[in-house]
Amino acid sequence: MPESVVVAMFFTIKAGAVVTWTNTDDKPRIVWSDCGPSQSTVNTNESLTLRFDKPGTYHCTCSIHPRMIVTIVVE
Repeated sequence: MPESVVVAMFFTIKAGAVVTWTNTDDKPRIVWSDCGPSQSTVNTNESLTLRFDKPGTYHCTCSIHPRMIVTIVVE
């Protein structure tokens, strides 16, 4: 992904919902977030699942692509 590209994803979910990231790339990823663990490594063909119990807005980024930003709003 070129450094000039920004990929922003936005999701709204209900409290208690789970979100799963699956890494299908050939490099490990570190998901940085302001929810749950501050960082989690997701190796090739592995998944990371986080449960969002508390309402609020959460931001997650990829360690390799810091301009890849996921915003999750929990209602």
